[in-house]
Amino acid sequence: MTNVLITQIIKIRNMANQSLTPIYLVPFEYIESSLLNYLVNELNEFFRVNIVIENKQPLPPASYNQYRNQYRATAFLQALQNLHKQEKTVGICNVDIYASNLDFVFSIAEPSAQVAIVSLTRLRPIYYKMYQDEGVFWMRVLKEIFHALGRIYGLEHCYRQECVMSGSSSIMDIDIKSDRFCGDCRRLIRAAIEKENPITDEKKNS
Repeated sequence: MTNVLITQIIKIRNMANQSLTPIYLVPFEYIESSLLNYLVNELNEFFRVNIVIENKQPLPPASYNQYRNQYRATAFLQALQNLHKQEKTVGICNVDIYASNLDFVFSIAEPSAQVAIVSLTRLRPIYYKMYQDEGVFWMRVLKEIFHALGRIYGLEHCYRQECVMSGSSSIMDIDIKSDRFCGDCRRLIRAAIEKENPITDEKKNS
């Protein structure tokens, strides 16, 4: 299949999804465009809604904690709430973040506000003094984005280690699990998506 044909298919699919509740991806400062495009295609394939990449945002004021040399995750969540009120929004940042009494977080969500933030810092192989492997890095990011959106859609952490909704306290936890929802979690998130985007007779016949 040629690149032109693939592009046309994506454009047609995105046009069909315009009327559905969108998911917003918000880059804070510079995030690789190739990574963002990869995420859009993967998320669109599963969620079948319009995936919108927002304009680049500055790091939230007062988010940096100089004593920890880290950034407060809550500041990012608040910035995302201010940007999109009660709309499904995932921020992506290139700085190390923490929350509450945790040393760090890969990602964190605020389901009631429908926002989440994902940090790329500890997902990069180079952070662990390993060779930078783009495939490994992108897959880790995708898993965290799926996990964050699962939380936004109301899912809890899953006890199945292979499910993308299982909790991750180390990079090994992320690498072990798959990039897909288990059967139960998949049914739950599908139901949540369909509840927001009911299939009308017009859509059925289109």
